[in-house]
Amino acid sequence: MLRHANPELLVVSLDAVTLREAPWVGLVEEAKRVELNITLKLTNTSDAFHPHDDLLRPLRNSGVVLEDFIGCVGTPAGVAALASVCHESWLHIHMAAPLDLSALGGKFWILCESCWGVGANP
Repeated sequence: MLRHANPELLVVSLDAVTLREAPWVGLVEEAKRVELNITLKLTNTSDAFHPHDDLLRPLRNSGVVLEDFIGCVGTPAGVAALASVCHESWLHIHMAAPLDLSALGGKFWILCESCWGVGANP
């Protein structure tokens, strides 16, 4: 007899538009205690700095453990949601403007960040 078991790792690799159309909140609710690997594929380069906070907020205190994240964070609420599910995570965060990432302190293994316009020549 085959037995049903919850997965240990859920890999989500979609563009943000498709993920917003999916039943994302329901998926997060069902994925408690599962490691989650999120890669938000860019449909074009202008998407790199379009915030994905609406996709991060349902993760807050969900019980999901975020293993990897590649995407854009645009608000302190997005940073807080990310921090609530990170533990030794690999994070590649894009930001449209500088944000305080101190809530992520001690929660990541690798943190790469890029900020639109920071260091750009006038």
